[in-house]
Amino acid sequence: MALWHLDPIQGLQQAFVAILAWTHGCIGIHLWLRLKKWYQPCIPSLYTAALLTVILSLVGFVNGGQEVVTLWGDPVWRSAYLLNTQLPPDAAAWVYETRDVAWNGMVGAVALIGVVRGVHLLVERQRKRITITYPEGEKATVLPGITVLETSRRAGVSHASICGGRGRCSTCRVKVLEGLENCPEPEEIEARVLRRLSAAPGVRLACQLRPTGDVRVYPLLPAPAPSHAPYTSGGGAARGAEECIAILFADIRGFTEFSRQKLPYDVVFLINQYFRYMGEAVEKNGGILDKFIGDGVMALFGVGSTPEEGARQALSAARAMSVALEEMNETLRAELGQPLRIGIGIEIGDVVVGEMGYRNVMSVTAIGAPVNVASRLEDANKEHGSQLIFSEAVAEAAGLDMSISPSRPVSIRGDARTVQAHVLNDARALPPIPGQNSSDGKKK
Repeated sequence: MALWHLDPIQGLQQAFVAILAWTHGCIGIHLWLRLKKWYQPCIPSLYTAALLTVILSLVGFVNGGQEVVTLWGDPVWRSAYLLNTQLPPDAAAWVYETRDVAWNGMVGAVALIGVVRGVHLLVERQRKRITITYPEGEKATVLPGITVLETSRRAGVSHASICGGRGRCSTCRVKVLEGLENCPEPEEIEARVLRRLSAAPGVRLACQLRPTGDVRVYPLLPAPAPSHAPYTSGGGAARGAEECIAILFADIRGFTEFSRQKLPYDVVFLINQYFRYMGEAVEKNGGILDKFIGDGVMALFGVGSTPEEGARQALSAARAMSVALEEMNETLRAELGQPLRIGIGIEIGDVVVGEMGYRNVMSVTAIGAPVNVASRLEDANKEHGSQLIFSEAVAEAAGLDMSISPSRPVSIRGDARTVQAHVLNDARALPPIPGQNSSDGKKK
């Protein structure tokens, strides 16, 4: 009654404050969730729910006000209302006094913040600023302590960056052309990446470099073109997202010699049959076919899911591929002449998953050290005469009981390191995989 009939201006103020709080809440929730993978597809539904919330709230306020106006015409109801809501003079005076003090205090606090902010800006203007110069003569003037990548973003300068400024990649690296003496020594995060790159003198990570004086820099990698879609059908972020997934490589053994004994058209037919059998095994177990490389297959498991799920799916796919190969050898026995043999390697780890390529040749793929390890494990099957090699990390992630076949060090071609891995002569000999059906790899 007070907000709708006796003092409608107060009612309008309350409605305005409610809309303001709703808007502030929506902005906060959006900024919180915008990097979540599931958020983009849910935006229409969440937007509708948020809009209905504020609209129905205001409609309820209006309906309540109209009902109160009708009730106000009843003298009995009006007398009861005034009797129950009227404050004693002393209490009413205290309420209004408190309201005025709170209002004046709020206005004073806002004014004080404005004054302090103004003084801060004046002081900052007196501090020494540094100038970062980019190619084509672009310049940005900032306070010391801000990274080169942050400066680029503030100044609207195109600058490649995939990992979000955490020193997890090298895409933002720059060559310091002038002012190297104004660049502090790299800290451990940056130094580790630079060592891995065998970076030349003067090459620094823009996301970690905080110049203390004027510098001139040259970004070494071009900024990526805007992606045509925020997410791909495979679940990976088109611009790249770091995920812990399982990577599987499979390759036909002795295919070069095999192809020499066949006519070209026969080779094309047989390799397409092989890709069909292997591709179905991968997809039925939740994997994403990354690419076919010659007679090899690369597949990703756990993209947009969990590492544990990815490891289980990859092992189930390996078993299904072995079963499918046996079926193919039996079906095409006359055409093949001799059974095909394959080697499979599986590794798990943090990689960057995204849609990569150029123009029409775009696909979801992964880049990172685990991809190389998976490829090398597949190749190591030649040395061990085995069909499947997967790392101990894959077994642990999948919760696989490998007591019947303990892990052993497996050499990685082109690398001095070894990987603790399990070596199986036949992928069908895998023990039961938790949460998977032993016959087809599907969940129970």
